[in-house]
Amino acid sequence: MSSYYHQKVDIDEEESVYNLIERPVEVMAKKEMYRSAYPGTTPPSYSTFALKNTSKPGVANAGGSYFDLDVMGGHHTIKKSTATMGRPVKHDVKPDSFTKKKQGHYTDVLKTMETQKAKKFERTLPDGVSKRPPIPKKDEKPIMGLITKKNYIVSNAVDNILSAPRKVKQMEPLWTQKAEYGKVPDYLSKIKQEIQDEYEYIQSLQQQNDSTGKSMRKLSDEEKESLIDGLRKKWNELHERYQSFSFAMPNDKVHIQRKEAVEQQMDEIEKSIIKLSKQNIFVYDEEDIDY
Repeated sequence: MSSYYHQKVDIDEEESVYNLIERPVEVMAKKEMYRSAYPGTTPPSYSTFALKNTSKPGVANAGGSYFDLDVMGGHHTIKKSTATMGRPVKHDVKPDSFTKKKQGHYTDVLKTMETQKAKKFERTLPDGVSKRPPIPKKDEKPIMGLITKKNYIVSNAVDNILSAPRKVKQMEPLWTQKAEYGKVPDYLSKIKQEIQDEYEYIQSLQQQNDSTGKSMRKLSDEEKESLIDGLRKKWNELHERYQSFSFAMPNDKVHIQRKEAVEQQMDEIEKSIIKLSKQNIFVYDEEDIDY
């Protein structure tokens, strides 16, 4: 039994004089420092960090570049000033200067709010003036038996007479109930009549200053419509003829000249239609025209 027990007990736990002797500490030999074959600034491959609201796609460094992508990756940038894993920690941070009780930012905000709340209800009085009158002393007697000769009826009447009148809120007028609602204003009729008078006066001057002696007349609406219809038919004929022209080579001058001649005729017809579309058109009488 005793031999079996001594086999299980560690040698160091047994009582022995040799345990008092210090054993030499085995010094471990340092291995050669590990140095990576890749630079420490290599961006991670297929990373999605800090790519929101940027011009880059969903992942970065898909090609496995060893260098900074903002330097070697063209004009588009990836890094942003606020896209970090936390606030930058300076080298002068001391571990023993942590925030203590009632020293944080939230505590300062509460103190500021309490100060502003206290100032909000404070009465601003000049220096030397107290908020309430002092308490009367025991030897001071109140003033009693005062009689005034002021006539309050007359005083109130004078105050009401001299006071400014109270502003009465005026109702917005109903424009639909006015007499001139829906009618043409008088000034528009007056301006229209003045324009008509000027037009008639200019027309009379043109008739008087006609040195040739030829009389002019105003085209009627039926005549204008018939002329415009004729011009439109002529324009349609020219347009069909223009569409029938085949493609011409630059050296085919005869074909190009015919095409340009048709285009010129179509432009002249369009200008004539625009002139005939005016309201008043005057022409010479056919009897006075010398052929």
